[in-house]
Amino acid sequence: MAKPKETDHHPECSGRSTPSPVTARLADLLLRTARRLRRAEAKELSALGLTHGQARALRVLNRRDGHMRISELAERLEIVPRSATTVVDMLEQAGLLERRKDPDDRRAVLAALTVAGHELLGRMREERRVAADTLFGRLSEAQQQELVLLLEALQGNKAVGGTGVAPGDAAAAGSGKAAGDQTGGESPGDRESA
Repeated sequence: MAKPKETDHHPECSGRSTPSPVTARLADLLLRTARRLRRAEAKELSALGLTHGQARALRVLNRRDGHMRISELAERLEIVPRSATTVVDMLEQAGLLERRKDPDDRRAVLAALTVAGHELLGRMREERRVAADTLFGRLSEAQQQELVLLLEALQGNKAVGGTGVAPGDAAAAGSGKAAGDQTGGESPGDRESA
């Protein structure tokens, strides 16, 4: 039996590093903020008679010209087709979408948003905007723009300062929307963005 090396017990020697207190604090604050947004959204969706999964399905359909095959919807939501069928059934019963024959394949069925589904998405976007304004309104416009740049860097969308503006000068960039102003209506943690 090989004797363990003395360096095997030291993270800095094994290639793994111990998170700094700042990194741990950042992770904690980011998770807590995301949970806060998620709770506010759950309350809003409940008032509209929707679950988070149903709202995601409506948003995904909206981004795809309002219709797609149920199998594709399942794939985009990262759920099994049977679960997507259940979501479609519930939304169809609520009058928010309808099933249509796929003109390209007679055997396939499309899930398509109804006028009521589009109208509800508009209300959902407005509710999300109000919740985001409440949360992020504590920050100045410059701080909001800086936060957008930093979060985009974490998402891999672009490097901090990728616009040629240093993080502290983000307000001068005038490049972004305020955090939470998402035209697609996705919430933190959603796929298809999620």
